[in-house]
Amino acid sequence: MGAQGLPEAARKLFQRLFLALVVVAGIELFLAAREFRDILGMYSGCALNVGISAAFIVTLVKRRSSAGQSLYVGICKMMGSLLAGLNTLIIFPDRHLVLSWFVMILVLDLVYIRMIYRQIRSEGQSPWKLNRPRVIPPAPAPAPARGSR
Repeated sequence: MGAQGLPEAARKLFQRLFLALVVVAGIELFLAAREFRDILGMYSGCALNVGISAAFIVTLVKRRSSAGQSLYVGICKMMGSLLAGLNTLIIFPDRHLVLSWFVMILVLDLVYIRMIYRQIRSEGQSPWKLNRPRVIPPAPAPAPARGSR
């Protein structure tokens, strides 16, 4: 959901932090490629893919709804990662670290697909329907009062 719903000051802070994160990530990817002599971007791309798979799950858990998420996106992401993993296995069978990351990605993607399927069903909708009605996430739980335990 990003900066939506934030006060103006928080929105500007969010934008600055996001820009800084993109710059730092770009520098880190460049340095990782140089250090590992990874001109194909295999290590950095795979590591990013593990993070994206985990982020899908975290987003679903935090939102407590399927708002902005799709079963088809999860399936397509898994299929793309699976094909990239098979390609790596065929061309570079000795890259054990990268191959282990592809296994992690596959497991995380399968977990996400199962979770989003169940979430959409719990909302009374068909996970296979292409144009599902808009889902409104539940209101966040109120913060506990200060001083109460």
